[in-house]
Amino acid sequence: MPLSPHFPAPARSRLRRIGWAPGVIVLVAYIIGKMFYLSQSGLPQPADLGLIALAPFFIRRQYLTATMGSVRPYIAFLGLVIVVNLVWLSISQNMDFLQTIAFYGFNAIVFLFVLSVVGKHRSSIERSLTIGLFIAVAIQIFVVMSHVGEAARSSGTFQNPNQLGYWALCVLGIFFLARQARAGLLELIFTSGALYIAFVSLSRSTILAIALLAVVHFARHAPRRTMAVLVAGLLAGTVVMLVPSPAQRSLEHRFQQMEAIEKLERRFARASEKSQLEVRGYDRITDNPTLVAVGAGEGYHERFSSIDRELHSTIGTVLFSYGLLGMVAFLIFLGSLTGYTKILPYLYLAPFVFYGLAHQGLRFSFFWVFCALLAASSRGLLSSSFRLNLPFRRGPSIPARGAAAWRRPGYASASASASASASASASASAPDLVRRRSPR
Repeated sequence: MPLSPHFPAPARSRLRRIGWAPGVIVLVAYIIGKMFYLSQSGLPQPADLGLIALAPFFIRRQYLTATMGSVRPYIAFLGLVIVVNLVWLSISQNMDFLQTIAFYGFNAIVFLFVLSVVGKHRSSIERSLTIGLFIAVAIQIFVVMSHVGEAARSSGTFQNPNQLGYWALCVLGIFFLARQARAGLLELIFTSGALYIAFVSLSRSTILAIALLAVVHFARHAPRRTMAVLVAGLLAGTVVMLVPSPAQRSLEHRFQQMEAIEKLERRFARASEKSQLEVRGYDRITDNPTLVAVGAGEGYHERFSSIDRELHSTIGTVLFSYGLLGMVAFLIFLGSLTGYTKILPYLYLAPFVFYGLAHQGLRFSFFWVFCALLAASSRGLLSSSFRLNLPFRRGPSIPARGAAAWRRPGYASASASASASASASASASAPDLVRRRSPR
């Protein structure tokens, strides 16, 4: 028996209509759950295990067709990473290289999963992303304010302050990509929250990168009000920093919050010291020029210097670990995210490149979520995609006053039929005009 047209739609259909399809739910749940580090850094977190189990059900080739221009360069770079690390694994028998391959393999799943979800649902994910990001930032601020004073630099739900700061930068970048067409009060509130998280982490690179990203986004919409917006955001972040939480009633904790500003100033003052290059590991590049040509692999760091840790630089890591060929492949991949010819996506990517000069951010999965959304937005898959310098075809031009009507069902077909009938009537009346004007 056929259903009545007035019969209520199933719950699944209603969820899909408002943008909460299963793939979108998994993505939002991962964004909220990934910030909880319950196991040791370097090991899969509970959210990672959940995504590994569910992502294969959503990754499909047909949903990657629109973004294949970024998928191919990424696969080429990933293949080079795997080959170089396998070669050094066979030479040194050190398991660090196998762990590196596992990191990049998992981030490949994240990258392709986000591209597939966006390729299938497109602009319907923007509202869900916004809600999930606000929930994540609100939880993080609550955790940070509940533990202020316990350490010189706050780590929030993460295990070190640099992870917290980089997370704030990534979620702000994802938020701006999901809401490119807007720069109002909601965006200012979210930016203030990200700035507050960056301040309590005392991460110099994060604070400067977030400020640069905010300049890019707000200057794009309101150039004359950009400085006012940034000053308001900084003041809002400072006010939030000074407001005591239930866990910090005493004056001692409030003075500790004030001392955080002094600590941040001292960290910026020390940034000009020459030893910073050695601390970051850049001396490995100058001390081993031969390995720069062929790639030293990413692991077994005690080979190169007395500092037994990784090179603290995204660009430096790619150049030193995977050689000149790896650097070229990585730059081609970054260019593919922006569509090569567009200026605006490069500006959104610039703060992450700046942050990568002082930190290694390739293993953090939120960076790959940002990269996937940047590739999708550069190709017009989001309703708030980049509008400037967009060389891709987007169909017929839409009048500004008729944009809302264009999205209504049946409008396109009605307009097409109206245009066809008008053309037919014009062609039919043409002979009559010729007969009327021709001399008898």
